[in-house]
Amino acid sequence: MKDSLLLDAKLPNIFWAEAMLTANELKNLLPASKRDKVPNHTITGVQPSVAHLQIFGSVAYVHIPKEKRIKSDIRRTWTGIFLGYTESTKKYRIWSPQQRSIHEMSSVTIDESTSGAYLLNERATS
Repeated sequence: MKDSLLLDAKLPNIFWAEAMLTANELKNLLPASKRDKVPNHTITGVQPSVAHLQIFGSVAYVHIPKEKRIKSDIRRTWTGIFLGYTESTKKYRIWSPQQRSIHEMSSVTIDESTSGAYLLNERATS
């Protein structure tokens, strides 16, 4: 599943660990073939929600809080790549091509119709 996520998103293998974590999250939300039960449901007794699921590698627009905005900069968001989910909170893991790091963010709009792979090329040429 990891390889399929990377291939579909057109992302390089440097994101293999993030793809593996996301694949694991997805597997825990899918029914096991033999018992037709979801692993998370079996453990907790609660049917897990899938409303938060997003397409791996999609473009993510991260909201910049008003208090962190620079006055001379009119942008209200920065653009990154959706890489997965955090373990304990309702946040997403977003790759920032500008800072070359992963950030855990909650105020995010994800454009599932566009792969974020093009952002890596923009970073390389700028």
